[in-house]
Amino acid sequence: MKQYTRCIILKRKLHCRYTKTINLSKMCIHAQQCRCYSADNRLIIARISSLESTRLPFLSHAALTVYVAVPPQQPEIVGYRNGSVVRVADKLVPLNLTCRAAAAKPAATLNWLRNGVDLSVDNAGVAYSTLESTVSVKLRDAESVLTFTPSDDDNEAYYSCTAHNDALQRPYTVTVQLGVLREFTPF
Repeated sequence: MKQYTRCIILKRKLHCRYTKTINLSKMCIHAQQCRCYSADNRLIIARISSLESTRLPFLSHAALTVYVAVPPQQPEIVGYRNGSVVRVADKLVPLNLTCRAAAAKPAATLNWLRNGVDLSVDNAGVAYSTLESTVSVKLRDAESVLTFTPSDDDNEAYYSCTAHNDALQRPYTVTVQLGVLREFTPF
């Protein structure tokens, strides 16, 4: 569900409750959607749903309702760096890969892929949750845990987590490769 926020434009700055002041260009004020940057240089998408303009003797301002979307931070697969190899020694023990994408509005949607094929379609072994961000009370962190038992077919397989929300044109991706160690059997 999209959350709309009542804001005021005052001297080309967007003042919203619970968000930092955002500088606006003149063109942005007259558009239906703005791509703006917050004081901490994070891209914010503001979709204007209504606009009421008022001119006072020494002050020009407008009250508007906007939908503010904040992109997530780059996702991570917890415990591994992007592109690293996850070595699996015991094929009988389930493996948990945890993907996190922090500080977004709305919370990022996380999807798992194996060699480019979406695993989130059947949701088997995937648990998704969101929680309040440690960065700001209005932002959300997302976490998705992929649980599976590796097989020999998983050796050299690429597991990727993609994160996306309304503020991103393309999803962010993080990938690890599985290295399933095989038992040596003498001839």
